[in-house]
Amino acid sequence: MLRPLSLLLMALVILAAEDDPLVKELGRYDEAVAKLQKTYDDGVTKERNKSTPAIASIAKRLLAKGDMPGAVKAWKAVLRLDDQHPDARQFFTSIGQLDKVLAELESEESAGADLLGDGAGPVMGKPWQSTIVIQADKPLIIGDLPAGTQISLQYQSGSWTFRQGVQPMLSPDEAASRSLYRLVLATEAGVLQEIPPGTMQQAWTWTVPAEAKGALLRLSNASGRAPAGSVTYKATMTKPKAK
Repeated sequence: MLRPLSLLLMALVILAAEDDPLVKELGRYDEAVAKLQKTYDDGVTKERNKSTPAIASIAKRLLAKGDMPGAVKAWKAVLRLDDQHPDARQFFTSIGQLDKVLAELESEESAGADLLGDGAGPVMGKPWQSTIVIQADKPLIIGDLPAGTQISLQYQSGSWTFRQGVQPMLSPDEAASRSLYRLVLATEAGVLQEIPPGTMQQAWTWTVPAEAKGALLRLSNASGRAPAGSVTYKATMTKPKAK
């Protein structure tokens, strides 16, 4: 039990602290910062909840258009905001990249990377690898490829046709299939390369000799009346290092 003298001393200490201008100012500062931090945290949460579904919608539109690199970048942005987002996790799981992407995001977070970094697509001097799906009725957009870009494609599965119900479904990797069934690397100006058959056994590789603007992968006979089906390839792309 405290004696009267001890109680008196404690009261004097409390009163002295209340009258100390330094203690008062530090207390005011701590309270103000706590309020500002709460306002900031609430604002970040609000914007995250707003942007996450918006970016997810962008990712779905890009995927529907056949823009796989764009979809990868957008879904990765979704995971930056919500690493438990079910659609984003399902997308990367379907292409066998979930663990890799989550590890990249963890590394970027520790390094202070920005929201929409370019790590999802081919970057200068660093190989980009993924399993890609090309639909018969939708070209797969790759983007601009500078001279010296190395491309490797290896057939995995699938078949397609340029006229469903009239022409058979065939694999572009079969030697017996006609040139009309081949996968081609092209731009709006025309075909750059026709991917030959037999890549399941040995991957096809090619180095871009001159800059290719708006490169894409598509069914050779792009003017077919009723294209159908899809094919899956393993792709590796490496842009040259900047000089």
